[in-house]
Amino acid sequence: WKRRISLMRQHSATHVLMGAARRVLGEHVWQAGAQKDVEASRLDISHFQRLSEDEVRKIEELANEAVMRNIKFEISWKPRTEAERTHGFRLYQGGVVPGKEIRVVKTPDWEVEACGGTHVKSTGEIGLIKILRTERIQDGVERLVFSAGTAALRAIQENEGLLTRISEKLNAPREKLEQTTERVVTEWKETRREKERLIREIAELSAKEYLATAKEMRGLKIVTRTIKEVFDIDRLIQTANEIVKREPKSVVVLCGVNETARMIVMAGKE
Repeated sequence: WKRRISLMRQHSATHVLMGAARRVLGEHVWQAGAQKDVEASRLDISHFQRLSEDEVRKIEELANEAVMRNIKFEISWKPRTEAERTHGFRLYQGGVVPGKEIRVVKTPDWEVEACGGTHVKSTGEIGLIKILRTERIQDGVERLVFSAGTAALRAIQENEGLLTRISEKLNAPREKLEQTTERVVTEWKETRREKERLIREIAELSAKEYLATAKEMRGLKIVTRTIKEVFDIDRLIQTANEIVKREPKSVVVLCGVNETARMIVMAGKE
């Protein structure tokens, strides 16, 4: 039963999300595909551009407002022609269904679709709808990955747990997590820039030293060096490039070595 009720909530949430997406994005929105699962489901919709964070929030909020209204699902079998005359071809968002009579799942004043799936009795039984992420799966089609009911609650709790672990690693309270992250990223960028500057300086000094002791062969300067305890590919590449820049007629082979591995960089100009 736990599996069945979860699938019913996910299925019903798909209809509710579809109605919310159409209200937020426009009448052009059409269901391009859907898949329901116990923990998370997906709804593919036609839309001409990537969904913004604000649009996703509005769709999610509107869908949960429909949940809180506890709208009753009206499920009935109708002759195809009558159903089409009453509801139009929006009935077939999930694909055209066979038969002279079709099963119509209607959420009054919200959404209607020909559907053979099992549903909860009202939107209130869905409990909660949480959009986990969106993806652009092809031109003109956006995918909403979402959870409903207790599965949605578990997804939120997992995100809460992740924030807590990040907060502990950064030694910062959660309310200051954004500022702390910005500070850490700024410091990391400054450290990277300083590292690049130091590598350039070391490369220039090393290039000058290696060229001074290079061997000559048929008009070429041959530079070969094994640099112990150096295992920084950027330093080796910068040094090799600096040598070739200072002396175009050179062949360079640099080998960085530490206790567990070695790395070789070769450079030269034709």
